Amino acid sequence: VRGNTHASMVQSQPDAGEVRKQREAQRRRLMRANQTKKRGGTPEPVAGRKHMDIQTDSYLEELTERTVEFEAETQTDFLLDRPPSPLFMPAKIGVDIE
Repeated sequence: VRGNTHASMVQSQPDAGEVRKQREAQRRRLMRANQTKKRGGTPEPVAGRKHMDIQTDSYLEELTERTVEFEAETQTDFLLDRPPSPLFMPAKIGVDIE
C-alpha cells in the first residue's frame, strides 16, 4: 500500500462460499425481474399503414459512391499596396489657450 493510509478503513475479504451465494441470489433476482418486464412487441399497424424497418444504429455507414474530386490552386500577393499609416496623434484633452 502506497501513500497515506491514516483514514483508510481495513476491510476483510468475504468467504468464497458466501460470495458465491450472493452472486447466485443476485442472478436469480435479475432473472425474476427480466421475466416480469417482457413486452409483447409492437401492435399491428392501423388500417392503411404498414411497419417499416429503419436504421437506428449509432454508427454511420460508409458511402461507396465517390464524387469527382479535383484540386485548384490560387495565389494572391503577399503584400498589397496600401496608403501609409498616419502618425499617431493622441486625442486632445481640455481646451487650447490662444
